[in-house]
Amino acid sequence: MKSCRVSEKAFDGELISINEKWNYQTKLGREHYYFEYFNEKIAGVLQKREEYDTEEVQRMEELRAKLLSMKSRGKEMVTHENIDECVNEIMSSPTVRFNYVVLERGRIVHPKNSGNSSS
Repeated sequence: MKSCRVSEKAFDGELISINEKWNYQTKLGREHYYFEYFNEKIAGVLQKREEYDTEEVQRMEELRAKLLSMKSRGKEMVTHENIDECVNEIMSSPTVRFNYVVLERGRIVHPKNSGNSSS
């Protein structure tokens, strides 16, 4: 089998210069495309990051407001420090009886005899 080699001398100098010019233009076009493409991608990523940061700042502000609200209501909450006091307060409060019926129109009917559980 004979090897077929093409010599540069076989090509016309003008064809070679046309090919080199075309290769150079293709290279510039490719570089321009990638430059534009990556700039768009980078701009998109930066925009998403900015949106995320804005949302994160807003979320942190909401959490901070919630924390401050909870701190201000700390006296109303049961904690390790005030659990004994809260239990004593509950145990010393008067008993509330919910032994009544609310009719459809909102009228409250109390039982006649609170000692008898059967009707």
